Amino acid sequence: MYLRRGLCRSPCLSRLRVQMAIVNGYKYQFLPFGGGQMNEPYWNQMILKKGGVFIDAGANVGGWAIPAARFYERVIAFEPNPNVVSVLHRNVRANKITNVSILPFALGEGTSRKDLYFYPKNGQDSFLKEHAGIVASGGKIPVQMVALDNYGYQPSVIKIDTEGYELNVLKGAYNTIQQNRPQLCIETHDERDVGLIEKMLDDYHWKSMVREQPGVRQTVLTGMPA
Repeated sequence: MYLRRGLCRSPCLSRLRVQMAIVNGYKYQFLPFGGGQMNEPYWNQMILKKGGVFIDAGANVGGWAIPAARFYERVIAFEPNPNVVSVLHRNVRANKITNVSILPFALGEGTSRKDLYFYPKNGQDSFLKEHAGIVASGGKIPVQMVALDNYGYQPSVIKIDTEGYELNVLKGAYNTIQQNRPQLCIETHDERDVGLIEKMLDDYHWKSMVREQPGVRQTVLTGMPA
């Protein structure tokens, strides 16, 4: 539903003209190529509702963090790509939002430095050299990775869209999930990960629901305390 596909997350961002668009009443800067949108309208019921803390793992340019700011006391947006982080800051300012905290880190299983690989063909990036059948060909940069459990947040909802690294994010959020029992919204683009994520949620005593979009290379899992 919100801007996502076609956004360049690679170093090319600094060399191309960034344009502004209005989507569902919110202002976003994005690049003039690609142009798909998120296809999770059913997430609205889970994400866009009153709550305390919303964790956005893989915030990109703020497609969920910005509208969520109207509903939550606080939004924590994790985004490791420094080029995208600069656009995210501009989008937050453009929408005059004051309750979004942007953390320029990746979420994972622990604290480390890790290479982020770029996929110029689809404008994405990932910690995997090969993701969803595509090989990274746009170079890489080192970024800081942290575990959500390091922060002590008490989230109502956690959204995870980390291009193949969702399992690692869940591992690093185990204590946060068990102690606060938030709702989970997880997007994956690799069918091989779906069963693994379902099993992990089952191990966490979470019930999950899988939603697939016909013709779209993505699967969304929603999890709630069992």
